Amino acid sequence: MKAIAIGANEHGQRVDRLVGKLIPRAEKGLVYKAIRKKIVTLNGKKTQPDARVCEGDELKLFFSDDTLRELGGTVGSAGDKSTSGQTAETVSKKSASIKGYEFADNIIYEDTDVILVYKPAGILSQGSDSNEVSLNDLLIDHLSLSGKLSGTGETFKPSVCNRLDRNTAGIVVCGC
Repeated sequence: MKAIAIGANEHGQRVDRLVGKLIPRAEKGLVYKAIRKKIVTLNGKKTQPDARVCEGDELKLFFSDDTLRELGGTVGSAGDKSTSGQTAETVSKKSASIKGYEFADNIIYEDTDVILVYKPAGILSQGSDSNEVSLNDLLIDHLSLSGKLSGTGETFKPSVCNRLDRNTAGIVVCGC
């Protein structure tokens, strides 16, 4: 069984979509069947796939540990509760840095939900197949180092909202 404490990042999501994020290799039919058969409960009660979760709710997945591993979900015991956010080591396995560019110095605006940052030419907005550092990697490292990204959440990953080509400079909006 896995119990998930709903945090601010999951607030407002549909139950079926949230369960799909928690067990990514599960087909939609299995997700809907699990909800229908009360294998997935919200606050200890049967729920509907289109129900919206609120901050402070508790979602429980009554799958065996083996089934959770097979479906791509992480295994937790009844006492382990996930929270919003992600740890630095699970999000970014490489140290993201670009010579001559400091992410924090190029932030134009920042609040709890949005960061506007200047992207100079020559930097990728999002990662590619190569191991080049992207603006997205720098964003995650910045949030991890500043303590705004912590916990073991699996449903939300900060990212850039708009992309600019590698050789284009400009302002990029990032959701956090």
